[in-house]
Amino acid sequence: MKRVLLFAAALLAMSASAQVVFEVPAAACTPAAAAAASMPAGAFACRATTQVAVPAPIPPVVTPPDPPVTPPTVTPIATAFATGADYALEAPSDSDGGGYSAKPYVNGSTVAMSLTSLPSISRGGVMRLGPARVDSKTVVRHEVRSGDPLRNGGNRAELSYDDMQIQHGLDYWMSFAVKLDADWTAANSAGSGDQQSLMQVHQQTSETSLTNGGPFGIKWRGIAGREIEVFSLGASNSPVTRFTAPSTAGVWMRFVIHYRSGVTASQSPMLEMWQATGTGNAYTKLTDMSPGSLFGDPKQNLTRDWAKVGIYKWTSTAYGTTTKRGMYSSGLFFAQGTNLYDRAAAAVAGF
Repeated sequence: MKRVLLFAAALLAMSASAQVVFEVPAAACTPAAAAAASMPAGAFACRATTQVAVPAPIPPVVTPPDPPVTPPTVTPIATAFATGADYALEAPSDSDGGGYSAKPYVNGSTVAMSLTSLPSISRGGVMRLGPARVDSKTVVRHEVRSGDPLRNGGNRAELSYDDMQIQHGLDYWMSFAVKLDADWTAANSAGSGDQQSLMQVHQQTSETSLTNGGPFGIKWRGIAGREIEVFSLGASNSPVTRFTAPSTAGVWMRFVIHYRSGVTASQSPMLEMWQATGTGNAYTKLTDMSPGSLFGDPKQNLTRDWAKVGIYKWTSTAYGTTTKRGMYSSGLFFAQGTNLYDRAAAAVAGF
């Protein structure tokens, strides 16, 4: 809007030298208006100006708060205990003089879902298998040593979930974590001939004609950069290498496994595996070198397999520059169903 500044040289109520500025609408800037304001005639001048409109204040932008984050549901790690009636510990004790038996225990209410309730087995004052606390976690300690008595051809410190009842043609998901001792490295090993399993699925021996171990397993071998080897048994009863991956001592390594057992093509056998190294780090899916391989002998069609976690060192004279193999394990998550990757990964998320 156009406005005019009215400059008064004198006012009756002020001294002659005073100057007052009046701001009035342009239409009011007339001699008559000056007289009405008690200003002497001629004692005013007009100057046109433009008044800039002041914009209305901009209201602040209010960002709505983020919705609450629901933490993921973590499945108890010892799920495999709930699948059967018993389990077994295999490790040498002080009473084993030259060949030791499996240590079976009834899976009663006090141990059904608790790693801490497992008994311990020690030899020479060193615990070889039993519950422990590491990194603020309840875990299982496994340790074998050069010179230990042999059990079925090797040094063993294994926790066996004897009654899992894995059946052909069904999908199963498993997950677990291991932390190898700091001295368990390829540099300290006896090379490629230094081999031991960390986890394996085994057959019910009364229902199979196989004589060469379980349908699949995860083993450690003294080859730098590909220490982790995953194998399965083909129809010829010979090991088939399925995956390889590096091993890192002194940190937690997590594994997620999708397994569909099958001794015929119609059972659509499947083996998928993911590995993560370091707590909180992402998984990498391992590349299957022989997809679609069958698992074992077709005569084994009624088998009910189970899993073991722990050390089975069949190369009992190949330790390299160390005299032991030691590790911690999380216990085993186990569930039957399709698309259970998220549940399996969540079960070991804290490792």
